[in-house]
Amino acid sequence: MSNRKHKSTYEHSNISKIYILNRYLKKFGNISLASLLIKVQGDKLYQCPNCDGLGTVEEEEILTSNDGDMGYWRTIICYVCHGDGYLDKEKKPKMEQIGWE
Repeated sequence: MSNRKHKSTYEHSNISKIYILNRYLKKFGNISLASLLIKVQGDKLYQCPNCDGLGTVEEEEILTSNDGDMGYWRTIICYVCHGDGYLDKEKKPKMEQIGWE
């Protein structure tokens, strides 16, 4: 039996943040966060209406088995902004009237 402890999700998220920050530091040098945001975001000024700027959305998938239907949620890359979270052009949902109340 191994004495190795698994890292919590919080520790994993901090490690990935540290990795990303180190990558940006090597790529862009010692600049302010505001300057880094301007360089990374570029001309993408509008928040994606589909994912609210996260770049990912949760999608429910229903699996059918002999025991009945079972659903689970999975996180996928947003199809509107392609994972960036922001767009260079403002997008609004298309609305159409389906009927009357």
